[in-house]
Amino acid sequence: AGGHSTFEAIAQWLSYTDVQPAPDDIAITYGAQNAMLIALQTLLVGPSPVIVADELVFPGLRHAANMLRAVIVSVERDDEAIIPEQLEQICRKHGPQVLVSSFAVHSPTTQITTLQRRITLSRVAAKYDLKIIDDDAFGIFSSDVPSMYSIAPDRVWYIGAMSKSVSTGLRIGYLVTPPGFGAEARATVLSNCYGVSQIICDLATE
Repeated sequence: AGGHSTFEAIAQWLSYTDVQPAPDDIAITYGAQNAMLIALQTLLVGPSPVIVADELVFPGLRHAANMLRAVIVSVERDDEAIIPEQLEQICRKHGPQVLVSSFAVHSPTTQITTLQRRITLSRVAAKYDLKIIDDDAFGIFSSDVPSMYSIAPDRVWYIGAMSKSVSTGLRIGYLVTPPGFGAEARATVLSNCYGVSQIICDLATE
């Protein structure tokens, strides 16, 4: 569900940021947790895929990983965020398919990943063909630091939600895919729930 105007409204909502997707590269979800599950279902392949995530991570990610029979390997952080050398070691040893983190504001530490660290992490990800899920569920303000999506648009899947940034009763989120992958993500949504209620989409659009 979600009329074309809803996708356009979300694209316009994101105009305050440097995440500037085409409406066709957006999937509408039931909040950020649902967006995380949709992203993982779309990206992960094989019987026991590996996800890299922070040591301190939102419990919903662990629930989603368990549901998908995926293994989470933790990566440490320093005062700039995820340590690139550790990420590279994990890539060599475990062959992960996805890196999940919150680069704008990490929960629960509230740490902001520095620009240089974002660039370095994106280079490691490109080297090992690692997809990145940027969970920005609390995002509502613009930032002086370029987003991971703007730095590596070909591999970053960006998650946002109005249920956290606007109102808990507005249970709607969105998944911004790399260019050309929106249809694939929306197909995963349809396989899960036939789409988000049109009433919720209309409320969010207003």
